[in-house]
Amino acid sequence: MKNLCGRSTTRLLAYVTLLFILTPSISGAVFLGNEINGSPFIPAQNETIWEILNHDYLSDNIDPSDVEFVNATHGWVLSQSELGTRQGMILHTNDSGDSWHQQLYNTSQSFTQIAVIDSETLWVTAIGGLYYTETGGRIWNVTNIGDPNDFFYGIQFINRTHGWTSSHTSMYKTTDGGQNWESVESWTFDDDWGRGIHFITPLEGWVIGFLGIYHTENGGATWVKEVTHGGGGMSFVSETEAWVISDDWLAHMTDGETWVEKPLPRTSLLPSKLPYFSDILFLDTNNGWIVGDESEVAYTPNGGINWYSQSFPHDNRVLAVDFINVTHGWATGWGGYIYRTTKGNSLGTPLWSGLTDSLVLWVVSAVVVVAISSTLVVRRRKQKITKTHQGVDLR
Repeated sequence: MKNLCGRSTTRLLAYVTLLFILTPSISGAVFLGNEINGSPFIPAQNETIWEILNHDYLSDNIDPSDVEFVNATHGWVLSQSELGTRQGMILHTNDSGDSWHQQLYNTSQSFTQIAVIDSETLWVTAIGGLYYTETGGRIWNVTNIGDPNDFFYGIQFINRTHGWTSSHTSMYKTTDGGQNWESVESWTFDDDWGRGIHFITPLEGWVIGFLGIYHTENGGATWVKEVTHGGGGMSFVSETEAWVISDDWLAHMTDGETWVEKPLPRTSLLPSKLPYFSDILFLDTNNGWIVGDESEVAYTPNGGINWYSQSFPHDNRVLAVDFINVTHGWATGWGGYIYRTTKGNSLGTPLWSGLTDSLVLWVVSAVVVVAISSTLVVRRRKQKITKTHQGVDLR
């Protein structure tokens, strides 16, 4: 009887151990079943999903601030420099990133964000105003706006005529394709910068600053501070659905007005540092990527229900990301690094997402199973002992 109970307990523990080992795969399968159009890419073990692209502009002082591709071959990378030195660069590729050439280099500038209207027309934020090209970058022009010492951060065009940009202190808009920029006088918030700008129509728009998220429904005549937590990355899926990210904060909007905080994807339940997320991009309701420090690239195939850390070539903080579809993407990181993937829907390693994480739920379920099963084993053992005593003459 003792051996029987021991074998039962050992068998139970073996099942639970197997369950724990398979949890990442099971949790992914459970939640991915009806959530994704098509099958996610599952890489071979230890396969590197992202590769480093070689170019001649690597430097410890250079931080690529933005990356944008207009199609599978043509893309641009901007750089700004650290430690007060200015080494602004605009790099361009016409072969998907296999090779890069310098379109513009200015030792008195710092380029931060790019708006691509088409393959020939681009706008770039800088110090004291904007740079723009109508020749795909062969010729760059300068538009001075406001204070020449202002750092311009955010920029967006919803068409060839209507655009917005923000400096360290102010906001400006154009309705004639950038020939003239007028100050948005209603922007009076004491916020360091409005890095993310997204106008849905010429009337309705959102701005994310360092200290909050702001909303206008009348073309910027008035603004409402909807959220008191700010950040640096904003990605819209539709007119009503969007995501925002900061160093240690993630939020999702699905109704066009309410931002809901979401659990951060982390590499452990008790991390030792902030994740320092830098940028976010969602192509649709399901497929999204977050880039940062703790996990260089985190990917979700089901709208943030599960997050996976994609394998990366080295330890580095990733600063910006862009995808043209679920497989082909590019990213930039500290030191002037540029990265590329053609397997962007790789699941990678499951990340933790707090107490609602599927992995946590499976572990908790396993513990409950062990507790219940152990109780049943003990109860059956007591019942057998009782029956044995009842059937034996103890005189």
